Amino acid sequence: MVFFVLWGIIQGYAVIKTGSIWVAAFMHGLVNSVYGFMLSYGVRPENRIFSFGLGIYGLICLLIVVGWILQDPVWKKEKRVSNP
Repeated sequence: MVFFVLWGIIQGYAVIKTGSIWVAAFMHGLVNSVYGFMLSYGVRPENRIFSFGLGIYGLICLLIVVGWILQDPVWKKEKRVSNP
């Protein structure tokens, strides 16, 4: 669940920065295919908790990336002036 929340932030950031939902759709497909391939054929961790996929180390790396992305001013709320 933590992975999906963090990945959702990254995809949301991509949509906000580019203004296109297609970027998130592409990223979603890319992650599905690459991650599925890696788990099936590339890496078979003996201990899934400490693996770099959905394990603790992988989630810590993803958390660092999300923390860096959240520092971007694009996340700050704009003050809108309403007309009286």
